[in-house]
Amino acid sequence: MKGLKNRYTSMQLREMKTGLLFTLPFIIGIVFFLALPLIDSFKISLGNINTANGYDIVVNGFENYKYMLEDVNYLEYLVDALKNTVINTPLIVIVSFVIAMLLKKEFVGRTFFRIIFFLPVILSSGVMAEIMVDVLIESIIDPTSASAMSKGALSGGQELVTNLLLSSDISAEISNYILYAQENISVVLSHSGIQILIFLAALQSISPSLYEASAIEGATAWENFWKITLPMVSPQLLVVVLFTVIDRFTDMGSKIMSYIYDIGFVKLRFGDSMAAAWVYFAIIGIIVLVLYFILKRFVFTYEER
Repeated sequence: MKGLKNRYTSMQLREMKTGLLFTLPFIIGIVFFLALPLIDSFKISLGNINTANGYDIVVNGFENYKYMLEDVNYLEYLVDALKNTVINTPLIVIVSFVIAMLLKKEFVGRTFFRIIFFLPVILSSGVMAEIMVDVLIESIIDPTSASAMSKGALSGGQELVTNLLLSSDISAEISNYILYAQENISVVLSHSGIQILIFLAALQSISPSLYEASAIEGATAWENFWKITLPMVSPQLLVVVLFTVIDRFTDMGSKIMSYIYDIGFVKLRFGDSMAAAWVYFAIIGIIVLVLYFILKRFVFTYEER
């Protein structure tokens, strides 16, 4: 305890205690509701479930892990998940940050637009998600129900952006990435609600006196962004990046998540399913830790501010 007092100020210790108090329900929930299921799932990954005499876990070793690492489909879906995460994470982070900066400004109907941008988070959860899936299935069965006007607007917008990119000196790789972002803007926006909320809270916590002082010094808006805005929101930027990476990896619409569910609950190969899930979990954990230690170097701490 003396070591902690020497390392941290009394204010920092109080903040740590407050943070621990607020996260205590989450910690208790993990210990009592997730710890035992996680242990059981790891045991199942080392064997299988014997249902002859009820529910009995039979441990056989690491054969399931060896089988899954040799599964061509699993490895293909794993690479696909990595690719999608690398492509979509920067898009979601950048779009959510830009939208948060716009929503921070004073304008008529600001509250309404804040609700609109957070609405996809509500629509993608629980019963609303099932309703949206039903609507999607219906539109696939009956393509005539789709709006021809919206299709025309989308194709027209794509054509305009494509012509602008072709007439510019932007490289083909960047042009393709911009076109991909335009085609998938609805997906990006539907996964940006939480990130927008975090960025908005971070931007509103920046003291206006910093911008007033920079205005007196004659700083431009661009200099304010790089010298004040970005450093002050860098801790939240770290949180958003890690959250987005995990969210993209664990998206139930991804091929690998569907594959893990299919071999476990459709084909009833619980051992293989748990092994695949634990390998996937380990890969996600390693990527998140590497990103954390890399990005942590660029985060401004309270003392540095």
